Amino acid sequence: MSERYTKLFSLPKNLYIPGAPVLLAAGALLKDNQTETTLAQLKFRSISMKTIKAVIAVVDAFDVSGAALGGVTEYQYLDLTAERDAEFGQRQAIPLPNANTRRIATHVVRAVFSDDTIWEPDGTAGWLPLPEPTPVMAKLSTELTEQYRRDTTGNAAYLPEKLDGLWRCTCGALNWPEETTCHECGVSLDVQNNALNENILQEHLDAYIKERDEERAEQAAKAAEAEKRAKRRNRIAAITLSSIAVITAAAVLISGAVRKNNAYQAAAALADAGQYEEAITAFETLGDYKDSRERIHETKYNFAIALLREEQFEEAINVLQALGEYKNCIQLMQNAILERDYNRAIELLDKGQFGKARNAFAELGEYKDSAEYLSHFSYVVIKTKVSRWATGSGGYEYLGDHYEYYTYNDMGKIATKESQVLNLTTKKTATEKPQTTKTEYEYDDKGYLVRETHYISGSISCVYIYERVYDADGHLEKTELSDFNAEGELTRKETYLYNEQEQMIQATVFHSDSHYRIEYFYDDHGTMETFKYYDETDQLKRTRSYTIEYDAQGNLIFYGLPNDSTSIYTYDKNGNRLTYRYYFSTNEEQPAWQEDYYYDWMFFPDL
Repeated sequence: MSERYTKLFSLPKNLYIPGAPVLLAAGALLKDNQTETTLAQLKFRSISMKTIKAVIAVVDAFDVSGAALGGVTEYQYLDLTAERDAEFGQRQAIPLPNANTRRIATHVVRAVFSDDTIWEPDGTAGWLPLPEPTPVMAKLSTELTEQYRRDTTGNAAYLPEKLDGLWRCTCGALNWPEETTCHECGVSLDVQNNALNENILQEHLDAYIKERDEERAEQAAKAAEAEKRAKRRNRIAAITLSSIAVITAAAVLISGAVRKNNAYQAAAALADAGQYEEAITAFETLGDYKDSRERIHETKYNFAIALLREEQFEEAINVLQALGEYKNCIQLMQNAILERDYNRAIELLDKGQFGKARNAFAELGEYKDSAEYLSHFSYVVIKTKVSRWATGSGGYEYLGDHYEYYTYNDMGKIATKESQVLNLTTKKTATEKPQTTKTEYEYDDKGYLVRETHYISGSISCVYIYERVYDADGHLEKTELSDFNAEGELTRKETYLYNEQEQMIQATVFHSDSHYRIEYFYDDHGTMETFKYYDETDQLKRTRSYTIEYDAQGNLIFYGLPNDSTSIYTYDKNGNRLTYRYYFSTNEEQPAWQEDYYYDWMFFPDL
């Protein structure tokens, strides 16, 4: 892969213990693909009413089986000026001493404030994630939700709730029990809770609608009466031509002023009623009358806010862009763009367009849980083209090829492999009917393979059962493989032993009529370079060593036994294997077997 870092593990979001001045907003375990080391990256958010100048955290490390490894006893975040709601730590990487780390846990042991007072946890309670907030619209209808915002705050988004040692405001801000009003929006918890009464909300909504309709009717009546008076004035007659001229001129001026004022009042009524587009048009018609120019900007701003609440982000962005630097439009537009792109990424994911979805989340960076979504994507083999040749009278003869198709489970493990393959003992013919083959893979909760079931043309051909044994430290120590035929009879038993790096170092194979043992030895890259074969009397029969070559990126490109078989591999620029060619002899130019690999992005929820 081209990325420098690979995410191996993510902590739950917003970890907290009662009384702590910070939240552990996010945390991840990363692998540095250049140095082969592991790093922890943590993001904290201050919820303290005092400025934090230092935080000391512990990072516990565990291997893939859950066994404890040496972590970091104290990591210090120094020289901070973290005010309330400020985030810090996300730009610092914590090197971990053991490259085998595959899971982490963390907690804060000390926080130092700007006044030199210190917070330390009381006891050994674990840090647990805060519950996810519940949207107001999960309880209330759209109309009542809007009324709830009018009764509380325009930023109301979630149901207020008491947490363990905190309370969450409807605007999303976290507050301490002694705070009767939210530090962010200024609305009290009592007001927020009382406002959730649906009967009261409906009464307020009815009153709001009634008042709005009455106001509209009043404005319409005023406009009609003004128009009536203007028309009456226009019918006034005068005795002299000069008087007529004067009176007519005055009537025109008065009528024009009344009409403009009525139009202004009508435009204002439209804006107050939420008919923003009509109001904008009405104010634009008025030109420089009173503060119409300012009211245009104000109405467009309110229109944009309404569009954002309705999640019509594209329309909101267009309105905000036209407003330029008016109020906080630039920030609102940036947030709207992020939210629009985030929703598009979710939509692409739901449609199964994983490659496009992954790119979309990557562009969003740390927005919301984009990084978390990104960690669940993997670039995997979706099919393999297998081609075969055999020695014939005229040299190598092409036997044909077939495709093997792969599916994956939620952990990113291969679930099935299916193909149609010709009988490769004979040359391909037009009339030869291909066999269907399928392999199903089952795993335990740790991701280890426990069962393989092989089918040929729909019937079980054999079943492999894997049983694993671990040592006291949780390291894989032994695997036992049982091979059963289609009749359910045990035909083979194999036992594999592993070293501390969980590399297989020995295989013992028992057949019904024979058994043997093989020992394996590895190079610095972890590739098996030597094996020793022992017969049923445990006598060493042969030792073979492979010739191994790697490219500049450390990819295996040549793997062969002298005067025997050879395997050659090619890769793309990101280190993904493209082809595998197998030769019966090191002197052969024609492979007997070739595999071509095809990749795509996939999303794995449990990865």
